Amino acid sequence: MDQETLIKYLGFGRSTLKRKIAANERLSQSESERVLGVTQLIVEVHRMVDESGETEAFDAAAWIGRWLRTPVPALKNRSPGEFLDTAIGQRHVFQIIRQMQSGAYV
Repeated sequence: MDQETLIKYLGFGRSTLKRKIAANERLSQSESERVLGVTQLIVEVHRMVDESGETEAFDAAAWIGRWLRTPVPALKNRSPGEFLDTAIGQRHVFQIIRQMQSGAYV
């Protein structure tokens, strides 16, 4: 996923983020939690693939990047990325990932 799309999904203001980077400022707690949530999604997908035993040539981060842009029926055909800007939305996306592992229709 390109940087601009990720910034948009996380609900970061582009100019605010650039200013923080230039000033070497830390992200706020809320911003940090959003970034951590995406990281946890990648880790969860990687764990699921590891459990399946089919890990060769699988890039969890790349898969998540594509999947976050794909409309999902369980989200009323909205993309999962649209839900990354809040903790509640991220938990909902995480739940969908887990349902996929169990074979539940999403």
